[in-house]
Amino acid sequence: MTRLDGKKILKFTGRMIAAMLLMLLALFFVIQIFTVIVLWLADKPV
Repeated sequence: MTRLDGKKILKFTGRMIAAMLLMLLALFFVIQIFTVIVLWLADKPV
């Protein structure tokens, strides 16, 4: 394993971590919006 390979692996790992963080952030936003909608519907007098 050369230094170049190590750099490639680091770059790939960094991208994977960034993608995972973005997915978590998106999931968080979806849950937030869903919660707001549910609370709004629950508050509305039917």
